[in-house]
Amino acid sequence: ARAFDGLPWNLVMTLGGGVDPAELGPLPPNVQARQWLSHPAVLRHARAFVTSAGMGSIMEALYCGTPLVLVPLHGEQEVNARRVEELGLGRRIPLDELTPRRVRDAVLDVASDPEIRERVRAMREHCHRAGGSALAADRILGLASAVPAQRVS
Repeated sequence: ARAFDGLPWNLVMTLGGGVDPAELGPLPPNVQARQWLSHPAVLRHARAFVTSAGMGSIMEALYCGTPLVLVPLHGEQEVNARRVEELGLGRRIPLDELTPRRVRDAVLDVASDPEIRERVRAMREHCHRAGGSALAADRILGLASAVPAQRVS
């Protein structure tokens, strides 16, 4: 949070249930810390999203058209982060290279890089055209109803 002090940005941090925002002490005036909030509600207005690279968070960011800074904590997240970086949708920071300065630089980079922003915009359009979870559920139910029921003895 302190790495973003003095920037003309509002920084919103979600902490989950493990940390009380009051435990962080005084924060810069442009920083808010919350235990939880709806990521899509904020991501629609965000210029960048720092996340541990869970698939749900990545998809929320891409659906909202928000470039990513990824700090994977374990195997699945590492695979996700590498793929996002390969597609040019964000930047990955290995956990052993994580510093406040590195996060700040990566955020400023993805927020200002026109090529990343264009690829993220194109991915957002792709996500919107795909139809989302409702269409996926309808297709799964359609496939399931087309399979004849088998009797279990």
